[in-house]
Amino acid sequence: MQWMAEESGWLLPDDSTLPADVPHEILGQIGAAASQTASCVLVGSRAGDARASGSAMQLCAAISAAGGETVFVPECTAGELGLLSRELHSDLLLYCGAHIRMTARGLLPMTAAAKRILCAPQQIPVQRPQDYGRLRTMPAPASAYTAYLRGKMPPQPVQPIAVTAGDARQGSLLEHAVSPAAGGRALHIQLSADGARASLYAPQTGWIFWEQLLLMDTQQRLMRGEDVALPFWLPHSAERMAAQAGCRILRYHADSEGGDSEARALAVSQGFTLDAAVLTADILRFQADGMADLRKWAAEIPPAYTVRRLLHTEQAVDAASRSALMTCAAQTPDGLCCRDPRGDVLLHPAGGGRLSVLIEAVSMEAAAELYRDVLPPPL
Repeated sequence: MQWMAEESGWLLPDDSTLPADVPHEILGQIGAAASQTASCVLVGSRAGDARASGSAMQLCAAISAAGGETVFVPECTAGELGLLSRELHSDLLLYCGAHIRMTARGLLPMTAAAKRILCAPQQIPVQRPQDYGRLRTMPAPASAYTAYLRGKMPPQPVQPIAVTAGDARQGSLLEHAVSPAAGGRALHIQLSADGARASLYAPQTGWIFWEQLLLMDTQQRLMRGEDVALPFWLPHSAERMAAQAGCRILRYHADSEGGDSEARALAVSQGFTLDAAVLTADILRFQADGMADLRKWAAEIPPAYTVRRLLHTEQAVDAASRSALMTCAAQTPDGLCCRDPRGDVLLHPAGGGRLSVLIEAVSMEAAAELYRDVLPPPL
């Protein structure tokens, strides 16, 4: 990653993650900025990872030296840190694992205002020791997190599960939350290294990937009369399902400028879009509550194919905004939206002068064709 000059600040990737080997001076700047972003910052580190622990301790030291309050949670998962943030009302979480991941309360994406503060150039303060901020260390809330997951699980799952996880602790916590199953062949659950995404494999269905699992969860909540909070990039077939159920889809944004507070609060309460273990618990609960046939359930979800790209250069952003396809686009709360017979195109500001392009179409071929129309290759 190329870091910008100190006087210009630095550029935070769209997913708010940094490489594990981020330079020490950047960690110092993040810590100084974090002290201005939230009244209490939660910093966690992955179990058994010495480099992650070292980065976390450096962040804690920088926040404290800048006068901020910090809670350090060593040897934890991102899910545990997210649950603790709800209890402590913390609005900034820094989790050090395979990457350094920055989120808001409950593992929500950060707001645009928080990103602007974090990315601004910082003068590392020189404080007297008596002016340092409060630094506390708390143990990982394993029991509370397991109980939280168990509360979302069915009393007896239809099938046992076998978990593969990039973070062994996350996989273990999920397995301990599941009650013994009635029998049958195991569902294979694969969790991403950051614990945010899950995929499922069953012999009768093959792989069911994260986006489809999110829509399957959404469908069942809608059928039970719930409004559902979803990230802005998830396929808008969810709105069509909501209209049939007489419920609402509330969208929250990765670079929110405000206006999505209701969606954000609901997303933290529901949890399944933010924590893969919660999503897994939901799928097992709905499966036990009438959706035992996973193949039939998955087939009920309207197909949608998406392309997501992040445009970094001024020329690409200008070309996309002025493309012939987008001249008929309408301004929406999500960004500039064009509805075409082949699918929908959304241009969403991503901070730092960048532009997120989201395309949803009826086929991968149509999605790729729409992308070429929005951003034709240079001559």
